[in-house]
Formats: sequence, C-alpha cells, structure tokens
Amino acid sequence: MDFKKLTLGDQILGGTSLAVFLVLLIFPWHSVDFGLGSFDIGATESPNGFWGLLGILLALVLLASVIVKMTTAKVPDLPIPMGDAQFYGAIAMLAVLVLKLVLETESLAIGAYLAILLSGGAVYGGFLLKGQGAAAGSTPPQAF
Repeated sequence: MDFKKLTLGDQILGGTSLAVFLVLLIFPWHSVDFGLGSFDIGATESPNGFWGLLGILLALVLLASVIVKMTTAKVPDLPIPMGDAQFYGAIAMLAVLVLKLVLETESLAIGAYLAILLSGGAVYGGFLLKGQGAAAGSTPPQAF
C-alpha cells in the first residue's frame, strides 16, 4: 500500500471515516444517570439502532474506497466519477447520523456529538474529492 497516492481529500475522508466507525462502536450515544449509577447506550442499540448500523456500514464503505486507492486493484467503472460517489456517500453517512440524532434527542452522550462532527469532516473530505477521477479511467455515460 502506497500512502503517497492519497490526496488531502482522501486522507481526510479516510481518517474521519475510520474515526466515525470507531466512535459508533466504542463511545456511548445516550447516557442516563440514575443518581446511583449511569447507564450507557451505544449507537447500534435501541432506540433507532438501525441508523447506527447503517452509519457504520457507510463509514466502512468510505474507508474501503480510500484503501482501494492505495492498492493496485482495479475498481469497476461507476456511472459517476469515484470522487463524486465518495462525496455522496459521506453526505449519506452524515444524513443517517443526523436522522438518528433527531429521532431521539434525550440524554445524548459524547458519541453522538463526535459522530456528527466527524461525519461533517468526512463530507468536507468528500467535497475535496468531488469531480476528481473523471479523467482517471472512468468514461462518462454515452447518450443513445
């Protein structure tokens, strides 16, 4: 793997995607304090655990798209440039996590805030990649 192949956008997208993945798995999304003790709920647990799992999946896909750029593997051509697909994937990850946040706003913990902040960083990394890759092997769709 050659890290020199990565642009700034790739580095930001890959780093923030890895961080979002770890935050969603490790840090609590909700924390309830009962006075005698506290109870933490992760992002993949109820309420709305599906959105947390979808956020993890999107983070893994974005991370994999960056890792593939460091290898010599050939990726199938997409109907849109890879940079655009990464940008839209980062937007989807942010949207899923904002939806999870909005659906249940009581007793939010540090994981919720970190995941939203890092997802915003992933969108910025994807924005830097948007439009790249059109000249690097992918051909635009042909009209019939």
